[in-house]
Amino acid sequence: MQDDANNPEKKVISDEEIKKIAQLSMLNLNQDELEMLKTDFGNTLKLFETLEKKDVDSVEVSYESSKISQPRRNDEVLHDNKTQKQQNADTSPYFNKKTGYFDVPPVIETE
Repeated sequence: MQDDANNPEKKVISDEEIKKIAQLSMLNLNQDELEMLKTDFGNTLKLFETLEKKDVDSVEVSYESSKISQPRRNDEVLHDNKTQKQQNADTSPYFNKKTGYFDVPPVIETE
C-alpha cells in the first residue's frame, strides 16, 4: 500500500470543500479563481502536514520573538478628548437616558 503523503494523485482538498469555503466567505468566484484557491489551500495544508511530521521535542519553547528590550514611554494626553465632546448626550438623538448608552440603528440586516 502506498503512503498517502507520497501519492501525487491524492487530493488535499475537494472541489466541494472549496465551494463551501467560498460560499461561507461570501465570495463570488469564477472557476479559475476557485482552482487558484484550491491550489493555495492545498499548498497550505501540505505545509502543515510537513510541519506535523517534524520532531520539535528538542526545540526550546520561545515566548518572545526577540530578546531585545524596547524602550517604553509614559502615556500622556496630548490633545483634548474630542470624542467626548462629539458624543454629548444632550444633543444626540441616539442617547438613551434610561440606560445611559447610545442606541444606534442596526447596520447589518438579519433574516
